[in-house]
Amino acid sequence: MGVPLYFLLACFATIGVVRAQDPLEIIRKSVSVDNDYNKRAQDYTLTQKSVEKNIDSDGKVKSTSSKTKDIFFIDGDRYSRLVERDGKPLSPDEEKRERERFEKRLAAGKAEAHRGNRAAEREKRRQQQREFLKELPEAFVFRMLPDEIIDGRAVWAIQGDPRPDYRPRASEAKLFSKFRGKLWVDKGDYEWVKVDLESIDTVSFGFFIARLSKGAHFVAEQTRLNDEVWLPKRISVRYDARLALLKHLTGEVEETMYNFRKFQADSRIISVTEH
Repeated sequence: MGVPLYFLLACFATIGVVRAQDPLEIIRKSVSVDNDYNKRAQDYTLTQKSVEKNIDSDGKVKSTSSKTKDIFFIDGDRYSRLVERDGKPLSPDEEKRERERFEKRLAAGKAEAHRGNRAAEREKRRQQQREFLKELPEAFVFRMLPDEIIDGRAVWAIQGDPRPDYRPRASEAKLFSKFRGKLWVDKGDYEWVKVDLESIDTVSFGFFIARLSKGAHFVAEQTRLNDEVWLPKRISVRYDARLALLKHLTGEVEETMYNFRKFQADSRIISVTEH
């Protein structure tokens, strides 16, 4: 007697589920996703509020400052324009200086785009980032955590710990051994909905220009808009750093993105310059 067709279908379905639950396969597929959000965000603007806290040696907040900016994506580039400082609108003089700075940078960006330089530089950076991320599956030992729901979307939760025998190829990939963390990957789009990293060793940048102490904490989150684009909605960094081996800084920085707006391509630049 032959094997029933429904039994074979059930077996194949089970195999598919098992493969989908393989953390390494999920990570590999997520790394292959085109994450050039500047390109996909062309018709969007957003507001970004950055709050920075300086912390003393006792863990108490010494001072807090904030900046609020409007963010625009034009011709593949990201532009920002300061609109508030410490929760207050800019003074007329500062607003004028900011408008002039913005218009100057916009003009420079257009000139670069016309010459083709900007697109080439952007593509070079993008390719470097992709080469860096391609090493991610080799750099960590991944294991599945219980599935979760974030913003109404089903996600895989994955723990990543540095692989002791990993040997980086790209120079930037040396950072992988300094961190452990968790990834939340969207089950539909394979986008990274959330990343939570902690440094497990001192991280040096440049020739002793800056050192980030063990225990630094980094969180980044994305949100999906109008079923067509993913954009960052929150970035948080807690750090204990030393600059040039002299100045010691401890603090927290949190950036929150909101007020996402979509514009038609032909009206975007007019809306930006008149804002």
